[in-house]
Amino acid sequence: MAEEEFKYKTPEEIAALPVFPEPEQTDGGSFLGDGQGYVYFITESGNTNYFKVGKTVDPNTRRMNLQTGSPRRLDMSPVCVSSMASAEARVLQVMRENYQSTDGGTEWFYGNVAQAKRLFMSTV
Repeated sequence: MAEEEFKYKTPEEIAALPVFPEPEQTDGGSFLGDGQGYVYFITESGNTNYFKVGKTVDPNTRRMNLQTGSPRRLDMSPVCVSSMASAEARVLQVMRENYQSTDGGTEWFYGNVAQAKRLFMSTV
């Protein structure tokens, strides 16, 4: 095939390409739906004020996957829920109203970890 066959020449041709949303991916490759699972609160050990909230079907695997990217030990508090997506959305909304997101991220926050954890537990 000629190289020209793979090039789109006009904005209209580019706009006509199908757009597929990225599937939500956590747990090292497991695709998550809105079923039973866990919503979690995770912190770095030590005196940091960073924490993350999210959802998973396997808390141990999720913590281990996140641990590979962190120089500090991560401590996770998972809570079993019947609807991961709605529980996570509720928790994220409350956290965004009360804490600052870090570096444009959507699940990592900065603030008083002890207070945030109490808020997490009362929201789930």
